[in-house]
Amino acid sequence: QNTETQPDSTDKEGQHTQQTQPAQAQVRDAFSDTVEDCCFHIPKISLGDISVEQTNAHIYEELYHLVQEGVYHCLDDGYSIWYTGMVYQWLQVGQVLSVVVQVESAGNDVIDYYVYNISAVNGQLLSDGQLYEALNMTKGAGDQILFEACEQYWDTYAAEHGDTEDPELLKELRDQTLADENLAQAKPYANQDGAV
Repeated sequence: QNTETQPDSTDKEGQHTQQTQPAQAQVRDAFSDTVEDCCFHIPKISLGDISVEQTNAHIYEELYHLVQEGVYHCLDDGYSIWYTGMVYQWLQVGQVLSVVVQVESAGNDVIDYYVYNISAVNGQLLSDGQLYEALNMTKGAGDQILFEACEQYWDTYAAEHGDTEDPELLKELRDQTLADENLAQAKPYANQDGAV
């Protein structure tokens, strides 16, 4: 696989070295369909000459399975569709490409998010630890940002809906969200400030 290099860079001994630079990412639809006025889009990543076939296959298989089970099979069985929308956004920060897919469901306000962090250097999916390293962050700092974001969400929600919803229920939902076992399942992604 080919990547951009800077052939004139040197190491401490004056020897020429290659410094791999991140490719410029492009993201477009690998799949799109409209069913009962609901739109579904699955992303496909391009990183120039860098191979992302394996990463794209992983993303496609995971998301198309949702469409197949929650849309097409529902229709085949005579039921209303369960999933009512699938859209994605993406952002590249240096050597990190983050793709966030939002999946909406019928009958409730729950939105599922599928997050894919990809190296723009080698096209591979990044672990959370690799993401933090690429953004020059420690895991502790990243986990704290995640905790504070979830905490702020529920504090804001409670302030806006406290007069119309059960305070005890709101507290229970807040505590469930901020529980260690729940936060451990959360998936960070890069933002435009180069953080998570």
